[in-house]
Amino acid sequence: MRKQTKIVLWTVGAATAAFAAYKAYKYYQEQQELEAQALDINDVKAYAEAKRMDELTEARENKLNAGIDDEDTELAEDGWYTNHLGILERKLTREEMVYGADYDMLTEELIENEYMNGEVHTVIRKRAENILLNHREKRGVSDVIDSVEDMASQIRSLRNVDMEFEKRIYERDTLEALDYYIALLMDRAGVHSGYDREKLIVLSTYEYTPNVYDDNNHQVLENIRNNRYQHLGVSPHTTWGSIAEVIIYYAELLHFNVDDVSTQEYISNMLEYMGVDYDDRDVVINDIIVSYFEHNRRNKPNYDGTFGLFGITETQYNESTCLNDEYEFFLGNQTRLHGEIKDGDIV
Repeated sequence: MRKQTKIVLWTVGAATAAFAAYKAYKYYQEQQELEAQALDINDVKAYAEAKRMDELTEARENKLNAGIDDEDTELAEDGWYTNHLGILERKLTREEMVYGADYDMLTEELIENEYMNGEVHTVIRKRAENILLNHREKRGVSDVIDSVEDMASQIRSLRNVDMEFEKRIYERDTLEALDYYIALLMDRAGVHSGYDREKLIVLSTYEYTPNVYDDNNHQVLENIRNNRYQHLGVSPHTTWGSIAEVIIYYAELLHFNVDDVSTQEYISNMLEYMGVDYDDRDVVINDIIVSYFEHNRRNKPNYDGTFGLFGITETQYNESTCLNDEYEFFLGNQTRLHGEIKDGDIV
């Protein structure tokens, strides 16, 4: 064999041996990585299994706390089940626990139950049918606001030319007649804040229907109806009263007894406690109304630590049974600050 040929063969053999050694080294590295990955995977599997068991245990405890028995629970799709009261509900997902509950406020509600041990069980529950109450006029919010403010402009114009502005100038059964009356109420009460006016106008479309039986609560409603009758006469509009009128009514009564505080100021305070936003959906405003006007804010203080629509102490709130009780407590607080009660009766 020629010398040149031997050199070539030796070179090829060396290259082949080197490549084989490289492949062996790579195989060894891959095996080491696979073994390490397998160890990690086993750890992850063990962790996931332990977490799953913890979640199952927690779910079982939540069901027991909520009075839900697996044997009596009728499971539905997407995590919904029928609870022991026959109401469809579901637990929050893990994402909802972190980022907040995702539900349709028009058809569902967030329920929080606090137990003796301090634990809070939270579920999404289907609302009963016909939950959308108290929204009397099915008009857009901006349309109602524009209409009432147009009526307010008419009232100012009539007053400026010494013409009678407190009489009914629209057909008694029309929405224009009602809008004019709401504008007139705000004018009489001296409500000039545009922020408060927008809220009152929206609340003027929600009916006041006190569900707690109390003679004074119902007397307030009768007085509001009678005031409408004095302006509108016999009309479908005189068969009900609005939440806005209740706020104005109590504010004027408070101002009558406490000269140092204006009706506007009392109205502003009540609206601020409620936190109503005029572009909220119907069901949101309805929930706020129920919360404040049906004495349903247990353990939920206002932003300043007071309680209820008027801002009374927690003790006073707990001793109250209805909105009128809260008013009387607040009137007592105000007169201790500003003077004697002129006439605390509901008239």
